[in-house]
Amino acid sequence: MCLFWLLLKLLLYVGIFVQLLTDMLIRSQLPELHQLMLEAAEILNVEPPDLYVRQSPTPNAYTLAINGKKPFVVVHTSLIELLTRKELQVVTKSLCATHVFLPLLKYFVNYMFFVHNGG
Repeated sequence: MCLFWLLLKLLLYVGIFVQLLTDMLIRSQLPELHQLMLEAAEILNVEPPDLYVRQSPTPNAYTLAINGKKPFVVVHTSLIELLTRKELQVVTKSLCATHVFLPLLKYFVNYMFFVHNGG
């Protein structure tokens, strides 16, 4: 059991290191994309989510928020190559807005479930 917790802790530290390294690489390698994300978060008055770039031939971007964790955004390299700066700006704003409206959506779904089930 003790070995399990040690490995879990090690994985957590490795994850934090990879996250910091990724953040530094994005800031230095893709400063424009990083700046777009900061601008989008500022406009929406939210904390900017962590930004990750995934090498993939399929153009895609998505956002994830795990309970209690800081949300993060993943943008595929093919999407970055495909879109103009203006289009990437729309994507980053959309991804940031997801975190603004997610709690409201969760509340609405819970409310509708409660009403629908006669509660």
